[in-house]
Amino acid sequence: MTKLTTFHRIGLLLILFSPALLIGRELNNDLWFLLSSGRYVMENGFPVIEPFTLHQHFAFVMQQWLSSVLFWLVYHTFGQIGPLILTSLVFGLLIFIHFRLALLVAKNHFLLAYGVTLFSAIGIYPFMVTRPYIFSTLVLLLELYLLELYIARGKIIYLSYLPILSLLLINLHAALWPLFFILGIPYLVDALRFKIGPISGQGYSILPLLWAFFLALPIAVLNPYRLQAIRYLFRSYGHPEINRIVSEMKGLDLKSISGLIFFGFIAISLAVYWWNRQGAFRLRYVLLISGLLVMALSSARSFMLFAGLAQFPIAFYLFPRTCEASLPQQLIGQTKQPQARPKRVVHIAIALTLIILIVECMLLFLPHELPNARYTRLDTIIAALPESESVILYTGYNEGAYLEFCGYKPYIDARADVFLQENNGQKDVMQEYYDLQAGRLHYQEFMARYQFTHVLLGENDILRAYLARDNQYQLIKSVGEFQLYQKHS
Repeated sequence: MTKLTTFHRIGLLLILFSPALLIGRELNNDLWFLLSSGRYVMENGFPVIEPFTLHQHFAFVMQQWLSSVLFWLVYHTFGQIGPLILTSLVFGLLIFIHFRLALLVAKNHFLLAYGVTLFSAIGIYPFMVTRPYIFSTLVLLLELYLLELYIARGKIIYLSYLPILSLLLINLHAALWPLFFILGIPYLVDALRFKIGPISGQGYSILPLLWAFFLALPIAVLNPYRLQAIRYLFRSYGHPEINRIVSEMKGLDLKSISGLIFFGFIAISLAVYWWNRQGAFRLRYVLLISGLLVMALSSARSFMLFAGLAQFPIAFYLFPRTCEASLPQQLIGQTKQPQARPKRVVHIAIALTLIILIVECMLLFLPHELPNARYTRLDTIIAALPESESVILYTGYNEGAYLEFCGYKPYIDARADVFLQENNGQKDVMQEYYDLQAGRLHYQEFMARYQFTHVLLGENDILRAYLARDNQYQLIKSVGEFQLYQKHS
């Protein structure tokens, strides 16, 4: 076994970071309400009344305002390619921080850190889209990195950055802010020096940790919505109608391809932990992995957190078994044996990776606008609508955000939490929408409540069956999966 040369390390790192340039080229549907939000903040300041839908006087907390502004600024500057460039950069930072964290817990073992980080990058790859959780995951990973640096080096300076991360998270993605403190619990428990059977704490200094998290709590009020943003998570989750409508809030489904892939990833991850169960014990890792695993199994969206935050301990558990027992020390870089001649296959792999990276860079950075057939069809529908001031518009859950971005005020969009009575203080629109789609609310009663002048229907909207037989509405445009009805004067 030969020692890794600098050339090989650079080549492997290029491969490691290549997923950041392989992100999808289509804009996520949620981006449109984020762009509307960012544009609104830049032009009008922070809203406290919901400004994008036809509903009046809904109390409103723009809990993702900073993420929205960032997306809007890059979109406004670079066009549709801007948010994709930003997503690619954030993905690269996630890979870099994870690699540094894995190196730390694996005592600078390059190959172990490399393999674990590549495994994590593969897991989070499907979630690298234009959504705020890319920023919140990066902040949470930085939190874990700082905590591990404090434990490894014993310097309090690393903990001084935790309040700053808390401030960033509450403004980037307030709904995930409580998780900042939840992730700290395993580290606080492990700081206690105790032993109960096979369970024991490592016993490092807990007082600096307590002070860091104590200071991270009040600094979070430095956001435009103060305590409302802090309490946002507790008012926005656990609603059955959201879990039924929003697919990503459902648990992992073994009947779907994505569910099988996610379960396979989890199974491989847990198998590695189980195989090394006789190695060194760290209570914080057990608690961290267990908590994130429960979250991943309860909702598909939380799988990203498990893939991004729960994999670095693998490097720790593999290190005692592989590095100290079986793997040659040359791989750790501790010897100065002569380097063997690099194998041609390694050179070919690195050359091919470079070619792929160059091509991907050209595809990612050169185009200004990206064609998207779905939004092209929606543009055709929108062209048939009159001026927005004269339109009372119904859209389904998935179509509303794009219509908002184009200047219309639809019935609903994909911000499920905004339409809960606990948040808006007026009406449970999510329950109303669910009852309509489930056939529990008669469509004529629903239409009479709002007096819609126009109805835009997606592929699976139940109103397609009703309006096709309703003489009060006329189909004026049909493009692909979309239909546009207009009410007779």
